[in-house]
Amino acid sequence: MRRILFSFIFLFLFTGTAFSLTVGVVDLQRALNECEAGKVAVRNLKETAEVKKKIIERKKAELAKLREELSKKMKESERSKKEALYETKAKELQNFIERAQGEISHKSDEYQSNILKGLVDTVNKIAKKEKIDVVIEVHGGIVYFNPRMDLTDKLIKAYNESTRKKK
Repeated sequence: MRRILFSFIFLFLFTGTAFSLTVGVVDLQRALNECEAGKVAVRNLKETAEVKKKIIERKKAELAKLREELSKKMKESERSKKEALYETKAKELQNFIERAQGEISHKSDEYQSNILKGLVDTVNKIAKKEKIDVVIEVHGGIVYFNPRMDLTDKLIKAYNESTRKKK
């Protein structure tokens, strides 16, 4: 798909026809990171990660306490109960860590997907308004572009304005 797009652009730019093509460039990753919604998403993910981290630290402390108790002398029946409890708690901790990582990853993907959809919609509006024929994403294989073609700042501004209006 990317090859077809670049071939199409190349043909129209360099065939010497009277056809004029207006091209814009946008850095969606930068827009995602710098727009207000992106910053809020990062903040929310960090807060969620901190909560999970505190729970993990508490569970690790419980395991350390159990391990310390196991190092003391005790009856064999009591030891086997504590060892079983230790193993159960260790498995619970591992499962919790995996679930927490999955939850944070899922939330991150969800945030990115929603914001990127809005950014792409905003790019389409800017392109139509400014009569731009093609908008190319910077990380799509472009080696050089004239900075005046970069619509990223306009994209961030327009997207922030559109999300403020929805609130």
